[in-house]
Amino acid sequence: MGLLAPTRDTAGRRRYGAADLTRVAIILRAKEAGLSLDRIRSLAATTVPVRRRAVLREEADALRSRIRAAQASLDLIECALDCGHSDFTQCEHFRRTVAERLGP
Repeated sequence: MGLLAPTRDTAGRRRYGAADLTRVAIILRAKEAGLSLDRIRSLAATTVPVRRRAVLREEADALRSRIRAAQASLDLIECALDCGHSDFTQCEHFRRTVAERLGP
């Protein structure tokens, strides 16, 4: 994928050093944050700090959006778990929460 460039020994086998392990950790954290491998590659290749910050700001905004969506989903699930109705879809609070999510 072009994200790692390990050295090779005389037999042509890849040799990973400490810098490679650090890079793998960065790649894994970026993947966990939702960045694609293409986006990670472009960040790694960018030597212009202003461009790197712009990309990171976009990714931070996207991650915040995903967090808000996940929190809204968790709130809905917790509402259903705490509901005293035998069918939580009949709960007024649950219906209101769903209606707010759907919008006008």
